[in-house]
Amino acid sequence: MRVLMLQGSDIDGDEYVCTGPQIASVLDALARTPELSRCTWYAAAIDANDPALETYVTDYWKAVANIGDLVERVRATRQLLDGVFIAIEGSNWPERTAEPITAYTPMARLAANSVVELRAFDTTYVEIYSDHPEPIDRLRQRFGGELRVKQIEP
Repeated sequence: MRVLMLQGSDIDGDEYVCTGPQIASVLDALARTPELSRCTWYAAAIDANDPALETYVTDYWKAVANIGDLVERVRATRQLLDGVFIAIEGSNWPERTAEPITAYTPMARLAANSVVELRAFDTTYVEIYSDHPEPIDRLRQRFGGELRVKQIEP
């Protein structure tokens, strides 16, 4: 699995990490990636103290009806404390392998069938996980960041 770690300075030059605009920029870049165009997006464990994201304050995956709308809701949010966004091929439901709680599951796959997983970690960093090189490579070209390759049990 490829893991791209981003800091605020990578995304927009800010010393702060996991701001709404930062997460929205990364999520939007992923949503516009051709390799993810046929994916269904899900979100969970969003901790943002923002009523606009209240639907996703859950330990269960919630399907995202419109990824563009979610991107704009996230962009309007000041700060995400935590949150997980995943893309699944087609209209399949996530095959859960771990709880979608970022604080307890760094470097572990949350859904066995995810194409990409974006996680905001406790205002510390943003990580994007994927077995598919294209989304990670596109993000790295745009934002930079630290790339790691890790063998992870499915």
